[in-house]
Amino acid sequence: MKLVDKKHREDDSYVYAAKIKRELQQQLVGAQVKTTPISIMGTADRAPLALVVTASELDSAMTFANAALAELRKIKGATETKLTVEAGNPEITVQVDRDKNGKPGIDAANSGSNHADCL
Repeated sequence: MKLVDKKHREDDSYVYAAKIKRELQQQLVGAQVKTTPISIMGTADRAPLALVVTASELDSAMTFANAALAELRKIKGATETKLTVEAGNPEITVQVDRDKNGKPGIDAANSGSNHADCL
C-alpha cells in the first residue's frame, strides 16, 4: 500500500492505519491486527506478519508451525520467514482434599507451602 502526498490526504498516516486496522479486525474475527510504520528507507521495525501457534504439546505445535512455515514461504514476496520458539512453563493443577489435609493438623497455609516446595 502506498500513501498519496500529504496535501492530498484527508487523514494523517497514523489515523489511516488505525482505520484500516479497525476494518480488518471486523473482517478477520479473532485475528490480532497490528499496524507497523515504515521508515523513510522503506523498512519496518517489526515483522509485518506473525502467526502464533499454541498447543498443549510442543511436538504438535512444532509440526503445525513447520507446515505453516512451508506454506508461508510459497507466498510471492514473502521474505525472511522463520520460526521463533518460546519455551513455556508447564502447568499443573493440584486439588487438596481439605478433610484429609486437616486430620493430621496441617492448615491450608502449610499445605500450600509444602506443595510449592515439592513442585
